[in-house]
Amino acid sequence: MPPLGVARCFNLNKAINFIQNQNEMKDYLQEYIEKKLKKKWSHIEIPPELLQWVNKLKPAHRCNSAIFESILVHGQVMSLAHMDRLRDVRFVAHTVEQHARVRNVLTGKGGAAIERLVREFIDVVVEIEFSKETDETTKETKSELKSRSSESPPNLEYMLQRKKSDLKLLLSSTEVEEILNCAQQVAKASISLHSKKAGLRFARDVELGTNQHVFGILGPHTGHYYGDIVIVFKRELMLHPDTNFTMHAATTYVINQKTPVPTVYSLSPWYKDPGTPEEHLKLFHSSKLHCSTPGYDEVTALQLMALTGLQKNTIDRDLNNVMRRWVAIDSHRLIEAHLPQLIPLSYIDHVYMPKNVFASLTPDAQAQVKEIFPYSHKITRDIVDLNIEMMAFSKPDPSRVKYQEYIIEQLQPDLRNEAVYSSFLNTFGTTITVPATNFESPLAITMTISQSYDQYHARKGSTTSNPGNSVYIYFEAMGSDFMLLLTDQQTDSSNLKETVNYLNCYIAPFPSTDDPEYHEIPSYINNTPPSVHEVYLTRRRFKIGSNMFHKGCNWDDYILYCLKLEPRSGRVSLLHGGESGIYNSTILECTFTVQELNLTELEYVHLCAGSQAVSFRNVIITHEPITDARPSFDKQYRSNISESTTTETSDRMNAKKHDHDRQSHHGDEVRLESVELTEENEEKSVLDRVGEWVKNKIGLGNKSDSQPSENGPPECPQSTNCLLQHSLENDQHNQKYIHPCPYSELCTTQYRNAKHAQQFTHYKHNVQQCHHDRKCSLLHDPMHRSSYRHADKPDYLYPCKYQEKCRDQTKPEHTIKYSHGEKVRPPPRSIAGKFSA
Repeated sequence: MPPLGVARCFNLNKAINFIQNQNEMKDYLQEYIEKKLKKKWSHIEIPPELLQWVNKLKPAHRCNSAIFESILVHGQVMSLAHMDRLRDVRFVAHTVEQHARVRNVLTGKGGAAIERLVREFIDVVVEIEFSKETDETTKETKSELKSRSSESPPNLEYMLQRKKSDLKLLLSSTEVEEILNCAQQVAKASISLHSKKAGLRFARDVELGTNQHVFGILGPHTGHYYGDIVIVFKRELMLHPDTNFTMHAATTYVINQKTPVPTVYSLSPWYKDPGTPEEHLKLFHSSKLHCSTPGYDEVTALQLMALTGLQKNTIDRDLNNVMRRWVAIDSHRLIEAHLPQLIPLSYIDHVYMPKNVFASLTPDAQAQVKEIFPYSHKITRDIVDLNIEMMAFSKPDPSRVKYQEYIIEQLQPDLRNEAVYSSFLNTFGTTITVPATNFESPLAITMTISQSYDQYHARKGSTTSNPGNSVYIYFEAMGSDFMLLLTDQQTDSSNLKETVNYLNCYIAPFPSTDDPEYHEIPSYINNTPPSVHEVYLTRRRFKIGSNMFHKGCNWDDYILYCLKLEPRSGRVSLLHGGESGIYNSTILECTFTVQELNLTELEYVHLCAGSQAVSFRNVIITHEPITDARPSFDKQYRSNISESTTTETSDRMNAKKHDHDRQSHHGDEVRLESVELTEENEEKSVLDRVGEWVKNKIGLGNKSDSQPSENGPPECPQSTNCLLQHSLENDQHNQKYIHPCPYSELCTTQYRNAKHAQQFTHYKHNVQQCHHDRKCSLLHDPMHRSSYRHADKPDYLYPCKYQEKCRDQTKPEHTIKYSHGEKVRPPPRSIAGKFSA
């Protein structure tokens, strides 16, 4: 899956303790169930399918055509607060400067001078568009729009031509026109938003703080009166640090006699009315939940069960009844998602709209829909009445009934397509793309270390929290040159002490692939702030570091890392997890004294990037190792970089590093072999190695290194189902025959491990990418796996040594990795015309 765009974080959940909120909600529910329903709390069980359903709900946003056209032009979905700021020409000009179209033009151009000229050019363009709003139909809008220029239109036109001429000396005419068009379109769209009074507003949105968020429903959206265009976001958006949700609309937490919205105190009787407006607001904030927090799904499911059984004074565990209640009630009574303030279009999973609504869009907007969402937009055949003024809380008019039913059906999670194997890491944890800020703007995740302790001990049944427990912070990252920072204070707080204690884990940029030699900047662990990074990196002044930390890893995909803290001993370890841990078992380890850094005082976890945006997902704090994240490797082999092995020493150890190749057996039986470079390879001249590298890059290298020669060993008759191909004990068989590599031409081991390259073929596997990819329900089917590609998965399953006698063939976690003699699509250039058997 490609990384998502940068959805900026504004720390909107800074003051929210989601763990405490979950615990309080459980207490409210327990009291309600035991006292009102007269049931034992210990007897309440949550059906697995309901938890599964909750974990698959996606946020949906509805809007009208005016807002949708503005979304397309701005390149992002915006909150009401952001829309309000688009009245100001200064803010609009700044928005244009940061627009993806403008940044794409300036990428690689560099220099403060050209940035200044572009900024001045945009300022004039936007000012001209705002100055045009002078006719009778826009007088009211004009009075609301905030201009900053006292120049007359003729002078502005002169300034525009002068700035345009200056820019053409530095940029091509096409690039200048792209910036001009972008500025004009964004300015016009901003003006249009306010001239049409777009968006539904409620009086207390500002007081509640919900105007800072994009509104949505987590699940099927029944609020037709918000607009006929339905935008479904990817579920990853619910894992953004600025996202949260409540079981009912924010407006139900405050009592307002002027609206027909029922209060949360009548909808959910386990909440008691605190009485005062201040306490209403407090209850609203303490009712917020976050999908990155483990256990959120249980609390959500319990409340859905209680809500569904409310009229019968019971707890309804039937998922069908939960869904029937959902589609029958107004959207204000459903789960309300409060999404980030600015959402890039890359977070949109699907767009739906009726036929005549699409026809009402401008030609440019129609073209953009087809260009931006070529396979993820659906224009239905419905013709809805565009002349009806839709009122809040009303039922759909007859022209919208059928369309409403279709939308609800499409937004219902389909449990039949659920992936066979799901991981703890795929369900929880913060997910965000962090912009490049030269490490100046760390972003905090939603959970703190002490909150994680509290939850861990509550689940274990312990009454006291012990900060001496180990801390495991798992995170996946696509990209490099970033820091994971642990501090004892919030770094964006205005009440910072003079000294902030830092644990700094720096992940260095990946080495260049254009260099025949392997040169990696050191990754390190230290107790210093990001502001001194360059100095300490240049002088190699850090607690521990390694310039081999990424050797053997797949840099084109997410890499799983694990930071382990042992507060009692002061020991800190940074290592690879998952598949990366198989190919690189380097561990950065060091020990801090209490005087250097007291690990028990660290509380907040931050992410920040240096020279490039970095995509993070599944950032989570635990206090026990996650089984799915453990690499399966030979426990006897360990490339450990400790304090006694400094980075300067590791610079001289490159030639002696070990690479690894996966050997497939069951679970912990999976082992790796170590392949040490020979003296013959070490003694090759630099010129020889450069020559070989160039040949390999253009396809003229020694083909016997990765493919069999005409006189080489024949293919094994058992092909992909050979039980000996991955065995270390049957080297004689593997010298006699070659086998298809499970990863085909995508294998990266062939370039690092000569023995692997000689033993396996890596012909191109000409198959299509599976449409469902990671969510595919057929990942356990060897024929399907060999017929379609799936991200991070091999084309061929590893043969189980027990074959048909295997007792684990009913276990999804086993069959997603191992085959048992099933027929598969023939590997490329293997035994022609036959299925492997």
